[in-house]
Amino acid sequence: MVIHRGPIPEEDRTPAKDLWRGLKLAPFMFLLGLAFAFVPGLLHGFEARQYPVVTPVAIVGPIQEVNGGIMFSGEATKLRNCAWRETVWYFGDRNGANVVLTNSPHLDPPKINGVGRLHWDKIFLPNMTADKLPQTFADAYHSCYSFSNWLTRSAFYDGEAG
Repeated sequence: MVIHRGPIPEEDRTPAKDLWRGLKLAPFMFLLGLAFAFVPGLLHGFEARQYPVVTPVAIVGPIQEVNGGIMFSGEATKLRNCAWRETVWYFGDRNGANVVLTNSPHLDPPKINGVGRLHWDKIFLPNMTADKLPQTFADAYHSCYSFSNWLTRSAFYDGEAG
């Protein structure tokens, strides 16, 4: 195999050789395309399982039925110093059919929390009753990397397990 530095010599610029050069690149381009398609999802899942920002919330105190839904208190532990962006609460199955209930369940005023114990007095779920809470799940999203828009997902609540 001859390695050329600079432009491809005229004798190597035939349609057959150009086709062969392109075919040699095809598997690399295919693998590169697969990486761009699947790696972000795999990385998000890996980070969510191995390096969550918060532990799942534990419901403390009674679940109160209020006008328009339910409200309860919760506690979790923040494991990494990342900026909270949103918490999304769903009704349904984490691995199946589900619908978004709310992406702003915290009614307490916003505050910046460091690593350690977190407590919320007013977590509100609209259009929900206490008996349906075990059929819900939630994810918390945090910004941990200042150099990108990547949001780290942590499983915030998982129905019966929460």
